[in-house]
Amino acid sequence: MEVAVFYTTISTALFYLMSRAKLTQFAWSRYPTWLDYWLSCAACSGFWFGVGIAVLIGRTQEVGVFGLDPLAWYTPLVAGATEMVWTPILARLMIVSWMDLLVEPDDTDAIPDAREGESTEPLRIIPLEPPDNGA
Repeated sequence: MEVAVFYTTISTALFYLMSRAKLTQFAWSRYPTWLDYWLSCAACSGFWFGVGIAVLIGRTQEVGVFGLDPLAWYTPLVAGATEMVWTPILARLMIVSWMDLLVEPDDTDAIPDAREGESTEPLRIIPLEPPDNGA
């Protein structure tokens, strides 16, 4: 199970770095359309990142996901399917957690003067609440 968590962490980090991070914006802002489309999908890229991680790390270090034989032909496919599910979930959790860390300005002095026609209203971040199911 630890291997699956390790693979998911690497896959999510790769997804974020290759498609969302400000640090790597110089690269992902220049991607061709087909590559941008593929890398913007957490499930799609998660599958291929999982396959790549299982081949590069799993086979060389002989670490199989879920106790599977790391040299078996199906182990990268199982790792890819696992990452196809878990990469979007962990990516969403990561983004929501970062949104909760944003500080809401308490006055409009913190906002620079707007250009003509733009609003000077402070940005309000509304924390996401779980839906009330009447329970």
